[in-house]
Amino acid sequence: MKLIYKIIIRMSVFYLLTMGIWAPLFYYVIMNEIHDEQDDMLTEYSETLMLECLTADSLTSDTRINNLDFYLTRITEEEAAATPHMLFSDREMYIHMRDEREPARVLETIFQNARGEHFKLTLYIPSIDNEDLIEAIFSWVVALLIVLIVLALAINILIYKSSMAPLHRLLGWIDGLKIDTATTPPDNPTDISEFRQLNRAVALFATRAHQDYERQKEFVGNASHEIQTPVAVCRNRLEMLADTDLTEEQLAEVMKTIQTLNYISRLNRTLLLLTKIDSHQFPDTEPIDINEQVRSLMEDFGMAYGHKEIDVECTEQGRFHTVMNGTLATTLLSNLLKNAFVHSPEKGRIAIAMAEGTLTISNTAEHGPLDGSRIFDRFYQGSKKEGSTGLGLAVVKAIATLYGMEIRYSYSDGMHNFRLAAQPQTGSPGSDKAERGKNNR
Repeated sequence: MKLIYKIIIRMSVFYLLTMGIWAPLFYYVIMNEIHDEQDDMLTEYSETLMLECLTADSLTSDTRINNLDFYLTRITEEEAAATPHMLFSDREMYIHMRDEREPARVLETIFQNARGEHFKLTLYIPSIDNEDLIEAIFSWVVALLIVLIVLALAINILIYKSSMAPLHRLLGWIDGLKIDTATTPPDNPTDISEFRQLNRAVALFATRAHQDYERQKEFVGNASHEIQTPVAVCRNRLEMLADTDLTEEQLAEVMKTIQTLNYISRLNRTLLLLTKIDSHQFPDTEPIDINEQVRSLMEDFGMAYGHKEIDVECTEQGRFHTVMNGTLATTLLSNLLKNAFVHSPEKGRIAIAMAEGTLTISNTAEHGPLDGSRIFDRFYQGSKKEGSTGLGLAVVKAIATLYGMEIRYSYSDGMHNFRLAAQPQTGSPGSDKAERGKNNR
């Protein structure tokens, strides 16, 4: 989620909570003020009425003032003792002035005349309908909330875009950064100290990453050369030794040593290839017809493993086209096909299915399913084969990941299934995700 969206969501939640708390408080304060004014009015009017009753010994309708109305009721001494002498309440009362029942603020007070008679004076004045007030406050609060959210978000978005412009420029520079080329500091002027510090840190990191990349590439090349040379020398000397007069047992040991050196040589080349793939040292790309390459490689492997009498079945339901390095494409397909031929038993079966954007290679399983969570790990071998380095499928996974493709393993009906699928592509090599990963390394 983008930062601006997270800010908008959090601010909206904050305003909703604030208004949700403020609205009830606002209603309580308004009603409290209204009741205070009405209670003062009722108290003052009650004193006037009680004084008139005590002096004139009666009350008439002429004493009614504006919307204020009253009832005077004689009560017993026991009722007077059990009733609070002054009680304010809200209730519905019959309003003489309007000839209808309406919400009213009511004052009930008890007094006694000179003859010891007790009276209850009930005064009331029309009040505000709580439901109408709540509806009005709710409507205005919602309107105010909408206005505040719109204005606050608009202002914050403008401030955000203005303040975060240096960050977006820096992200754009990082997105176009390539580790295999020398970097120049980003042109990102800003008066914000944190962004200036971030500019320096990113530029320093990019420079160090490029230097480390160059040193790694140089080390890998030198190490590979230094290993290959003595291995080749040892192999040549052993081959020369094999041409001399040796016993059969000695010759067998020499041949085993030559096989070990060949294994070391293949292992060294494969590890070097993996390192180059991880370092993205294959920048050149070209359109690749997977169908055509598979057919070409099938002929070579069919001849090489003809002695195993494997039944090979190939179906094409569509064309698989992609854009990648030609050498890596050949390596990818060769490793998948070689894996199928090497690990198929004699008179086994290999099924190759090609469709638009997918390639599936299946082969007869000798020992049941493999560990799908580790099959593409380096040096993992489900069943050990002589001369195998355990890196073939690791190379397949590395190349597929580099170009945004997906490689999956499954097992069904006694067959190992390897499915290669191209992801949606908008450029080359591979998808945007792969390209961003390449540029950011």
